[in-house]
Amino acid sequence: MSQGKAPQAGGRLEEAALSLSRSSAAHAQNLIAAVLEELPEAMADLREVAAAVRRETGQHADDSPYGPGFLAGTQLLVKGVSDWVGKYHLESEIIWWTVGATVEAWSVGPDESRVVRAKIIRVPQPVPEPPVYRPESMTRGEYRAMIDAYMPRAEEAWRVSAEAAGEVVVHVRQRRVTSREDPLMHYRWLARYQSGWPKARIAKAFGRQPSTVRDALSALARSLGLRLREQEVGRPRRRA
Repeated sequence: MSQGKAPQAGGRLEEAALSLSRSSAAHAQNLIAAVLEELPEAMADLREVAAAVRRETGQHADDSPYGPGFLAGTQLLVKGVSDWVGKYHLESEIIWWTVGATVEAWSVGPDESRVVRAKIIRVPQPVPEPPVYRPESMTRGEYRAMIDAYMPRAEEAWRVSAEAAGEVVVHVRQRRVTSREDPLMHYRWLARYQSGWPKARIAKAFGRQPSTVRDALSALARSLGLRLREQEVGRPRRRA
């Protein structure tokens, strides 16, 4: 099983927060919703990640907010999300953050079971890392100036991400409609393709031309920064 990589902290986190767009966030929400509906095992796996995080943090309920329970739960979340996106071939930074935010939402709250049953998908709201104070090379005044410059950037990054999330969760559709009416159709194609379905099989199942499926998969993958899964072509020749 392949394993996805967690986005790096520091500068990468800042770039992710500042570049997060409404479009890419919506694509990630929709794709995860389609994956969880099309692949029941994906839903079961993600629920187990959330349950493991909840169990771990529950064992340290009396800890400080950033005590051992928080650290252990965070480590489980990072590993669980990385394993999940790797298993289902969804290695993309925006997808990783969205899955991580979703697991976090499923693992905490006054009524976790209701949240899981509703299949809620969340969009992350990361902010840039604050500047580090280095007393050996800067004065207090210089550091205060850096903090003053940081605050507007952090607020803008949060605003962009909050707008992308809409401060409203996305619920997976509970019943299938015809493909013509289905707003998740292209996302279902991508979910199936990354799980191993050939384009021809997807086209036949959804009543579309193979070229239509191919073009939709390519466009959607580009918008998510997602690499399409490589699939074997033809049959291997028999050795003489």
